[in-house]
Amino acid sequence: MLNASILGVVDKERIIDGSKIDIGDVVLALPSNGLHTNGYSLVRKLMEEKPEILKETIEGESFLEAILKPHQCYYQMLKGLFGMEELHGLAHITGGGIKGNLNRILPADMSAKVDVGNIRVLPIFEVIKRYGQVPDSDMLRTFNMGVGITMVVKPSALPAVTAHLRQFGCEAYVIGEIVEGNQTVVLEGQLQYP
Repeated sequence: MLNASILGVVDKERIIDGSKIDIGDVVLALPSNGLHTNGYSLVRKLMEEKPEILKETIEGESFLEAILKPHQCYYQMLKGLFGMEELHGLAHITGGGIKGNLNRILPADMSAKVDVGNIRVLPIFEVIKRYGQVPDSDMLRTFNMGVGITMVVKPSALPAVTAHLRQFGCEAYVIGEIVEGNQTVVLEGQLQYP
């Protein structure tokens, strides 16, 4: 068994905990490169029940290569934004999907409205959905669907933030906004599979 952990120290005033999130802020998606850390139980079951999935090719890679890609590391691209006043929140999208992770950083009187039709769904998720006949609600709860991190920023900072991330090959894009609410994430629209 392999186990790892990371411990870090940050000055209290520099913690990005969502407390600065405000109504009208935008929610950006930072793309993932695959499953990252979640959904493997479902995928293993799918491989047992439908072994033909192993013959699938996804963008020139075998199914196994596609599901075993190492987790995208975001630190290098994000560290230059730490301390930026307009950066109000970051949420790593793991088990629970966008709805179960972005809500953790929202103030009690605000919600995030996310248009899932704007998500750039990775081809691997279309294959999993098709073979498993998985409903979109379960796909959104189990997988990141192509969104590794959500970032909440003041709208005026959008050009600077996206330009900074682009220098690292990260094409961040808007998927939602912050509205009045009750610390929930409201998913609207329909997923668009490649």
